Amino acid sequence: MRFRTVLLLSGTLATLLLPVVLQLAWRAGRFEVFDGRQEFKVANVFAGVVAAGFLLAACAALQFALRRIGDVTLWRALCLAIGAAWFAALPLNGYAGDMATWLKFAHHPFIMASEPLGRWTHWIAYQFLALPGVASGQAALALASVCSGTFATWAVLHWGPRALPHTPIVVLLAALWLHPFALFFHAYPETTHLSYALLLAALLAGIHHLKSTPDRPPWIPGGLFAIAVFGHGAACFATGAQAFLIGRWYWLNRKQRPLTRVVLLCVQPFVLLAMTILVCKLAAAVDPVMFVVGNIDGGQDGTPWIAFSQSGKSILQYVFLEPRYVREITGLILISGLGLAMLPWAFSRPNPATGFLASALAGLLLLTFFWNADLGIMIDLDLLSFFALPLGLLVLASADDAQLASRTRVMLILAPSAMHFAAVTSGLLRMPFVG
Repeated sequence: MRFRTVLLLSGTLATLLLPVVLQLAWRAGRFEVFDGRQEFKVANVFAGVVAAGFLLAACAALQFALRRIGDVTLWRALCLAIGAAWFAALPLNGYAGDMATWLKFAHHPFIMASEPLGRWTHWIAYQFLALPGVASGQAALALASVCSGTFATWAVLHWGPRALPHTPIVVLLAALWLHPFALFFHAYPETTHLSYALLLAALLAGIHHLKSTPDRPPWIPGGLFAIAVFGHGAACFATGAQAFLIGRWYWLNRKQRPLTRVVLLCVQPFVLLAMTILVCKLAAAVDPVMFVVGNIDGGQDGTPWIAFSQSGKSILQYVFLEPRYVREITGLILISGLGLAMLPWAFSRPNPATGFLASALAGLLLLTFFWNADLGIMIDLDLLSFFALPLGLLVLASADDAQLASRTRVMLILAPSAMHFAAVTSGLLRMPFVG
């Protein structure tokens, strides 16, 4: 009992001090992820270990709070507060995506057809900050990213215990907060963060649907997929998972021949984005400033896919397996895809969610390996790292087995996240793979 009391008090203290410690660790190690000019610093390793240690201590406090606090709402509020503090107090510096563009247009409500809702999160955050008179482009971009991370924390709290019932909720939270895709919730100045959070919610809801009500039409996962696609069109590549749900549901109800609902379910993920593009076409005729095509047609050079031979069309064109392509794809995989090493183990333990998550993973790997990123693979890291979501959940679903010892399960779940966090914060991935 004494040990538990000490652990509870230390975890509570860690929770209260988390923002302060993260700020000190950030200043000591600087956490400049993509600055290839800065040399490796031991301080980064120390800062990363200290920050992760305090986060895990906070998770331990949450575990005891879960047992002691009868009010679930209060406990969830604690989790959301810790998640928001983690993302807000540990901004990852360095050049991130097309930051200069988004800073310039944060105050403008123009329509970015390839990522409408993701773009509008900047504008909404800017308007919110304008109320107390503290609006700035950088603050708006940071607030939008942190809010998406907080929503992702809520999604894990809401669907995690239903989708993965054998895994403690605090372990799921720790896996989220240290996972590769969580990088884009740390005040990351891009437009993909909301789609990451919504896609996480859609995949968790889909796993829950498969395990609980596979004979019912998957309207809820489909709705979440629709908002994720509305946030950023790249999420379209994950909708193979919705097709899997629809096919499974149709097979179970094939005697009733529900063809009308099948068509509606197939169209559902794309409705919001398609309607936005239609509105864009009409708005462009009135005010061209309000409509920006984005990357739908291939971006700056109009080439959406990488080339398979030297075409000479554009200096922005990647060629498959050329040295630059191999170097940058390797860097991306080391940052976002360390869990790929666990895929053989995950597929050796099939479960109801394996086909569902594998369908999303296959589509998103297609995006990662063959989409021609105009800004560069490493600069467009957020665009090409969506595969980390189904990959992480595939490992989680395979480890969510009552026959596995609890310690083994926790280690399997946290291993990819811990490797990622250690690699990014240490700075080992900066020098060879950037530029």
